[in-house]
Amino acid sequence: MRLERALTKPHSSIAVVPWLLTDGSPPLDARLLDLSARLRAAGASALLLSADLRHLSLLVDEQSSAAGQFPSACPVIYAPPPSPPPHAPPPRGVAAVLRRGEGEGEGVVRLLQTAAEVEALCGGGVVVATGEAAAAARRRRGGGEGGALVVAELQLEEMRGTSVAELREAGCAAVCVRFDVAAWPVEPEELLPMLLSKRSSAFGSYGVNIGFGTFQSDQYWINKKMKAAKELNQKRSAPPDAE
Repeated sequence: MRLERALTKPHSSIAVVPWLLTDGSPPLDARLLDLSARLRAAGASALLLSADLRHLSLLVDEQSSAAGQFPSACPVIYAPPPSPPPHAPPPRGVAAVLRRGEGEGEGVVRLLQTAAEVEALCGGGVVVATGEAAAAARRRRGGGEGGALVVAELQLEEMRGTSVAELREAGCAAVCVRFDVAAWPVEPEELLPMLLSKRSSAFGSYGVNIGFGTFQSDQYWINKKMKAAKELNQKRSAPPDAE
């Protein structure tokens, strides 16, 4: 399964799956396409989308345009509305559909929302753990039983002090972070390197080497990056200067 290959990383690193949220508004089309390309370039392993089928088609087409290039297209996981048509086939071009309580299988990613579901986890495939389930997944030790690839949701404020080593020890193959397409709080080029950095074991700790030593100040660097992202967003949204 292409998605499983994309989420399989060396034990010293972790895959990142941005979860894109959109209300389907046409004005967001350009922002979705821009975000799709920038997340791919920044190192996303896959994309998870909660949107209507029109925006799903836009995202799939944008990722398909990068096939055979580097970085290559990201597999797309689709999170359908709460009540999709029964036994509806996966939409064109998606790697998998996110579903709850429908077991495993080709083209299905299981959604876990409770700690009990994490405790009972067995079998293979890919699972996405959110809320209470994500917290339970991150607390596990010696995880990965049954061969499932666990994608644990991580809130932005939880990045500081959370380490790749701890997540991998708990059996998490990947983390997902939600992006509201209308207004994301951190630029993709800032967030993904923060998660993917091999220079430090902790998210948000850049371990910047300036020639005479290595400094690891979580709070300083995460504040610096968040401030830069906020300033960039303000400049982008500001109206043009009146002549």
